[in-house]
Amino acid sequence: MFNKIKLIILSLACISQLTYADLIVTGDCDVSNATLTSIHLSDLDIDNNSGGQVGNNLLQNTPYNASECIGIFAGNDSDQTANNIGEFGDGLLNGEDSILTGYEFIDGMVGGLAGGYDGEPLNIDGLGAATDPGWINLAKFDVDDNEITYSNVTSFDQTKTLNISDVLKLTFSCDNSGGECSAINWTLTTDIDIAETVREVIDRATFDHLAFVAKAGSGKGKGNQDDKGWAIYDFNFYEIFNNEAPGLFDFETAYSLSGAINIKPGDFSAGLSHLTVWARDPLGTPTIVSEPTTLAIFAFGIIGLGVRRFKK
Repeated sequence: MFNKIKLIILSLACISQLTYADLIVTGDCDVSNATLTSIHLSDLDIDNNSGGQVGNNLLQNTPYNASECIGIFAGNDSDQTANNIGEFGDGLLNGEDSILTGYEFIDGMVGGLAGGYDGEPLNIDGLGAATDPGWINLAKFDVDDNEITYSNVTSFDQTKTLNISDVLKLTFSCDNSGGECSAINWTLTTDIDIAETVREVIDRATFDHLAFVAKAGSGKGKGNQDDKGWAIYDFNFYEIFNNEAPGLFDFETAYSLSGAINIKPGDFSAGLSHLTVWARDPLGTPTIVSEPTTLAIFAFGIIGLGVRRFKK
């Protein structure tokens, strides 16, 4: 019965305009608020505390705005998950509590640039139809504490555990001009052995979407009861790398990404409170077919993991 319900929800999400009956929309998000500015090779060796971003920016058509965004919604977002392996109903981006459908950015239809593709739901539990959105909660950055909290990753059978900080490093810096955090510059750098390490936990190691949930609040934002809203900005690598040179990226190489989240006048009524980072783990190795060449979708070899509970 549960799988039938999930399938119905998925069908509705794919054929109709999404609405959010339980959310109060306070404004319209702008994809230009979130940008991807560079991708470099990485020689980060977390075990030996060495290396990092190296070489030139591999992207030829920068900056990239977010592929899509939703919001601005009143109130506070949720960063909590249970198993955190991308199952339907587990976590905000996976449709928990029906706040979102879970299929906002993965309707399975061709869209955006020619040859672009949004990705399809997964069948993580192996039961019934493929209805699992696949979003993994990576980490949360708290502005006031200037603190990053990473997720713990546990295999589906609960026998192996890994902390996200063992396979990638996130950095954030705030622009506090005007007394509030109006912009966050971010980097995400993967370890040189990330693919091998992840495969020891679970046999999936790519992601095709990267999303940021930006939350604003009164003052700098921490612990506010007077919440000023939140929005989600999604980067769809099916579309982004369809616009790049063929053969430039592969699935076994470690990379470092950089970008920014900016608040523009009128978007939110306060500075940023926190930023939550999510990645969508597709089933298998995704590819894009464009004319006249075939492009490989960019992948970090990271997520395909089941994460135990995301720690605040």
